[in-house]
Parts: sequence; structure tokens; C-alpha cells
Amino acid sequence: MEARAVRFSLGDGPVLEGRLAVPPQPRGAAVLCHPYPPLGGSMSNALLPPLQRALAAAGWAALRFNFRGAGRSEGSFDGGRGEIDDVAAALAFIRSETPDVPVAIAGWSFGAIIGLVAAARDGAVAAYAGIAPPVSAASRIELPATPASEAVVGIRTLFVCGTEDPVSRPDDARDLAQRYDGEVFVVEGAGHFFDGHHDVVTGRVASFFDAAT
Repeated sequence: MEARAVRFSLGDGPVLEGRLAVPPQPRGAAVLCHPYPPLGGSMSNALLPPLQRALAAAGWAALRFNFRGAGRSEGSFDGGRGEIDDVAAALAFIRSETPDVPVAIAGWSFGAIIGLVAAARDGAVAAYAGIAPPVSAASRIELPATPASEAVVGIRTLFVCGTEDPVSRPDDARDLAQRYDGEVFVVEGAGHFFDGHHDVVTGRVASFFDAAT
């Protein structure tokens, strides 16, 4: 299924670019959040297009987008603060395109933390998947504080990490997941970019989101 180019904003926020795939009669809708923009993170990073395709094949509408200052999105990097608002804009947009279905968030690396905070603030997200949340490297990149566990009550939560990822070590991912009563899926032999393991990761996230409908 071809994803179409879209542009959206929230209030007076920056206009953001994205790619939206909507299957016939979607069973849910997911927003996909990309890695750290100052290090080249964008919606085109290798794992996100196949994740969008996997979700669309499973009957989910999926929106990947560029945070402010990335690609052709307006604005500039805001250290995670404005990026949380960008996810709110993406949620509002995909809800307008696919009303009356459950909404989920999947984030990779920096996007995993931004997506978790955004899910907690939104209060109506059905499921969340954090892929390689950079909890083992938090001192080396700028990240917002993770939300209190009470803020994510009712959100089905999954964390995915690889055994060879120094940025998101399995033990650290398990500690994070325990705060939110979440599941952990460990991919043997995978690093931070999950080279050679995209099908495993995207399939697990798609099946996890399916269980939310």
C-alpha cells in the first residue's frame, strides 16, 4: 500500500510533513516517532517505512512524520519539549483521518521516549510500543523525563530491544518496562538499528497493537 504525503499542524505550531497509509476500513491508527534529529533521525530511517507497511498490512492506518526541524518540517529541534507537541499534532491529525478507531504510538530510540510522554499526556492512547528506548544512553543525549507510572494506566505497553544494543540494554529496558507493567521483547543478536531483524520487530509491534483492538 502506497503512503501519501501529508502536512499538518496543531494550532500555531510548526507545519510538519509526514507519510500516511490508510487501509480500507482500518481497525486502528498508529503514529510512528523517529530517532534523535540532531544525529540524523527522520521518518525515513530504515526501520520506520517497513513498520508502516507491516501495520498497514495488518489493517492499521499508520502515520510516520518528521519532528520539527527534520526534513521539510518547519521549526527547529527543541530538546524533546516541542517534539512532544509534534506527537500531539500527529495524533490529532490521524484521528481526523480515521475517526472512531483505537489509536497507538510506536517510537524508536529518541522517538520511544517522546512517544511515551505524549501517550501519557494524551490519556486516550490504547497501546504504546517503545523500540530501543535510549535508557542506557540517557546521559549522552537530551531527553524529557519519563512520565510517572500512574500516567500510563490503561495503556498497553511494549518495549523492544536488542541484545547487542549499548543504547538500550535489555536489563535497562526491563527496568523501564517494570515501571509501567509493560512487556519486553528482546531480539537476539540485534543492535540499535535492528539490521537483519526488521521483520521480527515490525511483526511483533503489529501483533501487539492488534491485541488492543
